[in-house]
Amino acid sequence: MNILLDSDVLIYSLHIPKDKNFLPEHIKARELFDSVVERVNTLYLISTIPIEVATGLTKIVGRKIAGNGIEKLLLGATEIYPASMDLASNVVHTLSLRVYFQTCIENALNLGKIPKDEKDSSVPGFKNQYTEVKIGGVDISILSYVQLKDLVFITNDWSLWYISWKAGVRSYWLKGLAREQVHTLAKGRGTKFP
Repeated sequence: MNILLDSDVLIYSLHIPKDKNFLPEHIKARELFDSVVERVNTLYLISTIPIEVATGLTKIVGRKIAGNGIEKLLLGATEIYPASMDLASNVVHTLSLRVYFQTCIENALNLGKIPKDEKDSSVPGFKNQYTEVKIGGVDISILSYVQLKDLVFITNDWSLWYISWKAGVRSYWLKGLAREQVHTLAKGRGTKFP
């Protein structure tokens, strides 16, 4: 399966949290990342994700350990858009940047803030006190890339997951996934969610 793991999922996967309340997310994220290392799933990234992971890990574990985690992440990724070690891919990326940019602008206008659908009140993480869901510019760029590459998207950001799901992206919210669902995804197969 071609997947994009969001930065929050990657940070969970690359370090064991001190707070045991976050251990379930670490275990799930680790299994998903291991599926990339074992080449069961193929990891695609947009360039902002390794930057966010490096920044987050450095704050948590320091520069040296964070550097080791980033090295492992970069080795596991098939593509880091728009940069690539492959010259031919860089040419294709240059040509596709216009389409990507246009998609980002359209998504920013149409998906940056959407009303919550009350029919979705049974989905995991739904909070009735909010009537809208909002995401920022980096989230829009990630969502746009996922759409253009037709990737499976896994995030622990509920708002980003919800908007991605409503936009028709095959997406999963890490915290809302059961262990069996994670195991199925780690085997390279989709699972029903929500």
